[in-house]
Order: sequence, then C-alpha cells, then structure tokens
Amino acid sequence: MFRVLLLLLIVVPALEVGLLILSGYALGILPTVILIISTGILGAWLAKKKACKH
Repeated sequence: MFRVLLLLLIVVPALEVGLLILSGYALGILPTVILIISTGILGAWLAKKKACKH
C-alpha cells in the first residue's frame, strides 16, 4: 500500500508538470498562466464555500 501511495505521489505531479508544458506549447505561455491562476482561484473559492456550510 505504501509503495502505491509513493508511486502516486511521484507520478501525479510529474504528469501535471508534463501537462502544463504541453499546454504551454499548445496555448501559449500567457493563456497557460491565466489557466493556472484561474483554477487556483476557483479551487480556493470552492474550498471556502464548502467550509462555510459546516
């Protein structure tokens, strides 16, 4: 079980970085940065909204 978790902790961030690099090539740098920032803002907003319900 620990090995699977360790593998996921290595593979998932590596895939994320690869996807960001590919989107940088496909979309350009500025749209990719805007996408990263907007998903961060959306995630923070959703977390705050969920936390306020309880």
